Order: sequence, then C-alpha cells, then structure tokens
Amino acid sequence: MTQSQATAEVFYTAFQALKKSERKAFINKLLEDEKLAEDLRYAAIIEKRTQEPTVSFDDWLKINERLEEMQKKLAVFKSVQAGIKEVKESRKSGRKLQKLSDFIN
Repeated sequence: MTQSQATAEVFYTAFQALKKSERKAFINKLLEDEKLAEDLRYAAIIEKRTQEPTVSFDDWLKINERLEEMQKKLAVFKSVQAGIKEVKESRKSGRKLQKLSDFIN
C-alpha cells in the first residue's frame, strides 16, 4: 500500500466512525468548495456510467447512417400508404382521380 493509499484509508476509517449527522456536516463542508463539488459530481457520473454499454464513434456513425436510411424508407412507405388510402376513399365515394400521366405532367 502506498503512502497516499494509507492516508486515504485513515481518513475513510475516521469518516466511517462519525455519527450520521457529523458525516452530513462533513460532506456539506466538502461541497462548499465548488471545484471539489464539481469533481465529486463528475466522479459519481463516471462511476455510474461505467456500467453502460459503449459504441465506437465509427460504429455510431454507421448506426446513425442506417437510421437515416430507414427513416427515408419509412417516409416513402407512409406516402405510398397515404396514396393507397386516398385511392380507396375515392373509389368508395365515386370521385374520379387524375390519371398518373396527367399528374406527372
């Protein structure tokens, strides 16, 4: 055990020996230091996020590109679906639709 690890162990043991109210007061005192409070928040976030799955940036770009392709396909499918619905509704109502060639021109 290094000197810094031994020192940390002594402080941790002393902290554990404190009453709950004393621990709270000590933690509040530590949090008065804005830089230390920020460091503690970052440490907590890092610790929490170590359990999260990670994706390399290149893989993320590929996934994102695939998502965009799928979104474009979905938009086309929805347009086709809306067109089919419009044709069905016009048939039911007897409304005459424009020919495709006329629509394109």
